[in-house]
Amino acid sequence: MKHPQFKTPDARSFLRAFGVISVFLWTGIALISREFAYGTTSEDRPFGLLAATVAISFVFYLGAISLGCKKNGKWIHGIEVILFAVLMRLPLLLFSHPVQEIDYYRYLWDGRVAAEGVSPYQFPPAALDRFRAPVDETVGEVSELNRVPESAAKLLTLLERSEHVETIFLRIDHREVPTVYPVVAEAVFATAAFMTPEKASIFVQMAVLRGLITLFDIATIVLLILLAKRLRLPVGFVILYAWCPLVLKEFANASHMDAIPVFFTVASLFALLYPERSPDRREYLDEFNKGGPSIRRRGGEAVWIAASSILLVLAIFAKWYPLIVVPVFASYAWSRLRWKSLVAAVPGIVVAVALLALTLGPGPDRENERSEADRADAVETSSGLRTFLTRWEMNDLIFSLVRENLRPVDEGEASLTRPEPWYAVTPNAWRLGWHQAVRNLETRLDGKVSIPLPDFVGAQLVCGILLLLIIAWTSLRKWDGDNTDAIDLGRRLFIVFAASWLLSATQNPWYWTWGLPFIGFARSKVWSFVSGISLLYYARFWLIYQFPEPFFQNYTGQRFFDEIVIWFEHGPVLLALAAVAGYRLRSRFRGKKLARMKLSGNKETAEALSSSES
Repeated sequence: MKHPQFKTPDARSFLRAFGVISVFLWTGIALISREFAYGTTSEDRPFGLLAATVAISFVFYLGAISLGCKKNGKWIHGIEVILFAVLMRLPLLLFSHPVQEIDYYRYLWDGRVAAEGVSPYQFPPAALDRFRAPVDETVGEVSELNRVPESAAKLLTLLERSEHVETIFLRIDHREVPTVYPVVAEAVFATAAFMTPEKASIFVQMAVLRGLITLFDIATIVLLILLAKRLRLPVGFVILYAWCPLVLKEFANASHMDAIPVFFTVASLFALLYPERSPDRREYLDEFNKGGPSIRRRGGEAVWIAASSILLVLAIFAKWYPLIVVPVFASYAWSRLRWKSLVAAVPGIVVAVALLALTLGPGPDRENERSEADRADAVETSSGLRTFLTRWEMNDLIFSLVRENLRPVDEGEASLTRPEPWYAVTPNAWRLGWHQAVRNLETRLDGKVSIPLPDFVGAQLVCGILLLLIIAWTSLRKWDGDNTDAIDLGRRLFIVFAASWLLSATQNPWYWTWGLPFIGFARSKVWSFVSGISLLYYARFWLIYQFPEPFFQNYTGQRFFDEIVIWFEHGPVLLALAAVAGYRLRSRFRGKKLARMKLSGNKETAEALSSSES
């Protein structure tokens, strides 16, 4: 009697199984997230259960990309990638609550403000708080502080009309800071407001906005599938983004608006590479086995460069960070059309000027409506973007390492009261010298420039120079001019985004999503672990809740995360990347040495060294 033959599951079957398991895991995460609703007791939130479930989902994600990235494996269809991606996001959209996030309250409020015909940049929430302050009845006439501009009166009336909008307004964080989001993002927020009645519940208003943000997320996946097919890349190129736990958590759950600029950046890349045409399947496999996918170019590049420039401008005016990849895009376009690329970029420049005018230009009667007290307050309160660039610091390692070694710990004007971290090793005299140099510069400029935190600005200067050098290196390197340039472009974009994240003062996990669509172009698999390790950031909240007072060596929970845990989050990745870079440099050096030995006639020694290494 013959035994039945069982067919061994192939890579595609395992990939589908990982997708199904991930859908169930993210359904569980959506249910757990409801315990994190606004107003729940922080100590009772199930951090441990949530962290364990997300960690398990990340393990299955690593398994999925290890299968999907195989060059000679059976590829899963793009429709299946989208199907599982949507199914993973669906429970998060329907009944999850954003975990440890409140940024969406600012989005909802900005949208309501724009829907009322008022510029979101005109009044920070704190200004409206002052307008709502009770009038001092002992004063005979209304003071400047109590004179409410017409545009502010519209917003105050809005708050009176809807209890839910009032609640959204009261839950906005950093109330003294004006909104930092550019006009394209504000247009999306306003669209969500127009689609939702102002008296709808907060969950409904949030669901509509989250749905729009997730649509941009799904659209990014579609573009990546089209790009992978055009460049004949393995399906893991798309799964790296589409099934990533970080993307699911930060977009479909937390509703971060970064999905908007991510989409436009990927769309810009797709447009720029659209004239590249892949060969047919058989030709592709023949050339792939020889060392890499082959790309063929076709005409119409000027039109697509123009489209790419417009899309990149829309990305920048959704959030400013895509500015750092403009030189890389420009360098690639220049390699294709030279001076004609400048003409092709004119439509993008026109759109940029129009959006900039819309951002900076005053609203209707804006200047006439502002009281003297409001203008004085505007001088004291810096813009949201300036506040972000000169004060905000979170979840950083390299930036913190530089800053703490510039921060003095002596008495006087430059002294600070918080304890010195263990990795601050530079002599204090050097730090005092830097602060004194900054104060001298302020004196020479007659107070026209104010630098409240010289150590922070110094760290921004050091990390900014490093980032500029990396941008220059990726932009000025010569393009090969052959069929590998498309892959090289994606790799250079990823390098710039990755460097920007590592050198930033604010390394929020969702900022890593800027580079995730391009991670498939990276040479090292180490980068795949960053999206999982970066979620350690949320342990900071648990430590703050559990240990508000010093519990170990005078460390509070927050300080323990900022000075100890942060090294376990970023340190292993940096060490692994340094090891990979060192190995590649050594291999390159040995290769050049062997080539020189062969050219000099010492072939036997070269062959012996080569065989010993292998």
